[in-house]
Amino acid sequence: MLPIKAITASLRFHLSKILPDYLVNRYFITAMVFFIWMIFFDKNKWVNQWQLSQSIYRLEQEQKILAGMIVEARRDKEDLEKNKEKYAREKYYMHKENEDIFIFEENLNPDK
Repeated sequence: MLPIKAITASLRFHLSKILPDYLVNRYFITAMVFFIWMIFFDKNKWVNQWQLSQSIYRLEQEQKILAGMIVEARRDKEDLEKNKEKYAREKYYMHKENEDIFIFEENLNPDK
């Protein structure tokens, strides 16, 4: 039976004919095994970390949108508390019996 050092020396000799010397270096091989392990097999693998960072980004964007909607809702609430009749006329198109309502829509697309 061959000792382990003889096997690794033989393997290194055969690999050095095929690959450059820095790829046969044991520190390089150890580092590559470590990175492959961390990227694919570890509990905190890179794919999971990337997915989590993407979901955090999406949630932060959604939080900004919802914060804007909260500000708008508070503004509408204050407007409702100050002038209920104006709010009902503008939002729900309510009117008195002897009134007519005319709705003017802004043209948002000037090309048409």
